[in-house]
Amino acid sequence: MMLFRALVGANIVELTGAGVLVNADLQQDFSLHQALSLYAVEVIDSLPQDDRDYALTVLTIVESILENPWAVLRQQLATLKTRRVAELKAAGVEYEERMAELEKVEFPQPEKELVLETFDAFSAHHPWVLGDNIHPKSIARDMYELGLSFNAYVKEYGLERAEGVLLRYLSEVYRTLERTVPELAQTDEVRDVIDWLGAELKRVDASLLEEWERLAHPERSVVERPPEAEEELDLTSDPRAFTALVRNAVWRLVQTLGRRDYDRAATVLRDLARDSRWTADELEEKLAPYWSEYTALRIDPQARSPRYLQVDPSDDVWRLRQVLVDPEDDLGWALELAVDLPATREAEQPVIRLLGVQQG
Repeated sequence: MMLFRALVGANIVELTGAGVLVNADLQQDFSLHQALSLYAVEVIDSLPQDDRDYALTVLTIVESILENPWAVLRQQLATLKTRRVAELKAAGVEYEERMAELEKVEFPQPEKELVLETFDAFSAHHPWVLGDNIHPKSIARDMYELGLSFNAYVKEYGLERAEGVLLRYLSEVYRTLERTVPELAQTDEVRDVIDWLGAELKRVDASLLEEWERLAHPERSVVERPPEAEEELDLTSDPRAFTALVRNAVWRLVQTLGRRDYDRAATVLRDLARDSRWTADELEEKLAPYWSEYTALRIDPQARSPRYLQVDPSDDVWRLRQVLVDPEDDLGWALELAVDLPATREAEQPVIRLLGVQQG
């Protein structure tokens, strides 16, 4: 009864003369399949949608209601500790102090205070929560912010032995984003995150999402197609989802350039183009005029906005113009890139080539 009253209070269900009805503003396949889904709905409803980090905060709230995939979190922590030790050694910090500093290292938990404070407030008004604890963490968000694909994220944290755990966890994040975040809360930025994660999962394990779609829309699978009629995975078949994948890949390149890490940028280009001839020295030379004009290249969430990536699609090649956001917002510099669609279909990942750096 307490849970039912909470659902009514959250405007998820309403009592009418015809009985109990689900709010008509919610998506058709809306679901509260997690123990703390109601918490997520209430907190997301309270977030200002004009906040620049709104989409990332929504993702954090969703991740916080899911069980911890410890195999992934332990490896995140181990990797961060290894990097921290290297930093401290390079700074000449003594062993005892290094060990003390390592005790402070945690796996990523962005907006931890917000999550804990809102959960305390929620549980105070909903005693039925009982022992269902909140779990602040960042895996899907970390992957998105770093601009990494599933395979690149596995390499980043050495998750080769935990790929299945990571895949299952990201799949649960996707399902929760899609079905538990109300449609009215799914801004363009939130939808972009959902489309990116869905496309990434489809690339890794198409059969998993197809099964969810079958369960969510059984009327579409009344007639099963024979195995010989199954088509190969085509990432380009859904333009919106594919665009989200492309934006994520290009952003990974922009991040490396913003940090002036030209060796890493050259590596990213080799991963994206599969046969890139760009060297670190060439990239540094191309960007030198930019750095003579500006002191920084912005890589904050606002600079990642889709409006800074212009897409000119065609049947075989998409031409891209990624605007480089400078501190003065002059917006006079951009990367010119091309997406090879036939090569993308063959590789089952976006194949993107850097054509040049443009000024003006």
